[in-house]
Amino acid sequence: MRATTGSCQCGQSLARVPRRYVRRLRDVAVGGLGAVIELCVRRFRCENPACTAVTFAEQVLGLTTPHSRHIPLLREVLTQIGLALAGRAGARLASAVGLTIGGDTLLRLVRSLPEPETGKVEVVGVDDFAFRKGRHYGTVLIDMATHRPLHLYDGRDGEEAAWLRKHPELKVICRDRSSGYGEGARVGSPQAEQVADRYHLWANLGQAVEKTVNAHRSRLADPPPARTSSHDTPAAEPEVVQPVAASGPWPGSRNGGGAAEQQSGDPQGVGGTLRGGLGPVAGAAARGVLTAASLVVDHHPHPQYVGGQASGQAATGGRSGGAPG
Repeated sequence: MRATTGSCQCGQSLARVPRRYVRRLRDVAVGGLGAVIELCVRRFRCENPACTAVTFAEQVLGLTTPHSRHIPLLREVLTQIGLALAGRAGARLASAVGLTIGGDTLLRLVRSLPEPETGKVEVVGVDDFAFRKGRHYGTVLIDMATHRPLHLYDGRDGEEAAWLRKHPELKVICRDRSSGYGEGARVGSPQAEQVADRYHLWANLGQAVEKTVNAHRSRLADPPPARTSSHDTPAAEPEVVQPVAASGPWPGSRNGGGAAEQQSGDPQGVGGTLRGGLGPVAGAAARGVLTAASLVVDHHPHPQYVGGQASGQAATGGRSGGAPG
């Protein structure tokens, strides 16, 4: 049940209720739909003349918090979304589960979280980061055991000395090789051992190897010529086959030679290409003449054609007794 009296921040219990009002609180989504709780809240008046609060509103434990429009459960859900996805992406996820909220509100909830307790830190990492690359840099302190950031500083001139003094339990400082960081570590935590981090060890090793190779470049032998693969070798040009001259006439011609032979002045004709190992189509193409008869001979050779001689008549470039091919 609700209490009949209210307690002011000064510790005085009062029973005077000057007025009431309705407070609307957003709850977690139910069935994908947003839920709103309407709560009638009493406002008390403090009768302690030394109290700075003249009036105050009652708070329902587990349901209301001062100046909040969300119940504690919904506030915790939104805070976890903000921690995981930040502003815009978190707002899109909240909208998908039935919660309407802006990205700026999520960021504000994240900023309102209290700073986690640092505890004891034995190994700390010190390095720089860029607010704006090439112009503005800062310093970050990292707990090397948990890989969590501990503190941020503007600049990289050894400002971490003040933080290091507050942690005398430090044993190792893993830092950048900047002279400013080295001086800050010596002043703030002289008992800690200073070591270089893994990144700068590899970077310095690479620079040393590169410097050594460049100094002895003249002593390095030239590499052997690379073997060319079959793909790189240019393909040989195809051999041009010349038609073989023959004394026999072209099959199917009445006068011993077709019209193509008479026009080209070739007394041997293209019929001899049969004896030379080329088909009629290849021979006619070499002569610049390609007719329907050559296609017929190439694809459907007649047994009466032997060695380029024809006993019958075939339709070629000349006239024949039958219909033109």
